Amino acid sequence: MVKFPKEAANVLTALFSSNAEIYAHRLYWAIRAVDKYAIIDLMCCVDDVKMEDIIEAYNNYCGANADLKSDIKGAFLVNLGKLLGAILEGKRRPSIPGRGNISSSEIGVCSRCEECMWIKTIWDPVIRIFSQYSYEELVYFARQHVDITGLTLEQSIRIETAGLYYFRRLLLKILQYAGDPQHITPG
Repeated sequence: MVKFPKEAANVLTALFSSNAEIYAHRLYWAIRAVDKYAIIDLMCCVDDVKMEDIIEAYNNYCGANADLKSDIKGAFLVNLGKLLGAILEGKRRPSIPGRGNISSSEIGVCSRCEECMWIKTIWDPVIRIFSQYSYEELVYFARQHVDITGLTLEQSIRIETAGLYYFRRLLLKILQYAGDPQHITPG
């Protein structure tokens, strides 16, 4: 994983005027090094920066022919590339801090919770849930998943993604961040 010493992090902050530029710089070097761990750590918890700002900063940093979406999708296998590409679309609904329980109708989870049943593992709904649900909605969905299936969402992810290590890692990091954003930090 791309780790920066504290002094280097201070230099990065001084060199770049925004968090989006820092993300862009870190993503550029992680993609060049094909450092999947760093990319996963960066993409799992983008909450304080708009995705379009990161994309714009990346494209500005890398030059006229740069395209973050193409670079990410081109560097990874199907499911991981699809999930990262979906995250880059920037469609995650914002969380509302301090809000308690939310109802299933508020987040569009069907009463039978068909999305919880990953029989034959159709990945498109999983990618949609993990790239578009707010972090608060994802926590609610995880609770619903336990009620419906008897398994935690983490257990289901581990079972269903056997052999898809990096895809699993990104799903679990997003889930961990949703449940405890104070203890998961990007990059």
